[in-house]
Amino acid sequence: MLYIDETVAAEQLGLQVKTLRNWRLRGVGPGFYKFGAAVRYNTAELKAWAEEQRRQSTTTASAGEAR
Repeated sequence: MLYIDETVAAEQLGLQVKTLRNWRLRGVGPGFYKFGAAVRYNTAELKAWAEEQRRQSTTTASAGEAR
């Protein structure tokens, strides 16, 4: 398993780090791990989460959608 920090995760998703931080506080977005104070994302899980976000329409919603 490969774990990456929030900076790399945000870069891979084309997002800002503050977006991931906001999502974590709200309980939305990709799952993450805490190792002490360190926040890490599993690369395989991050990719799977990103694939789940694919939409055909702007009106399509999902249970785990970041709002």
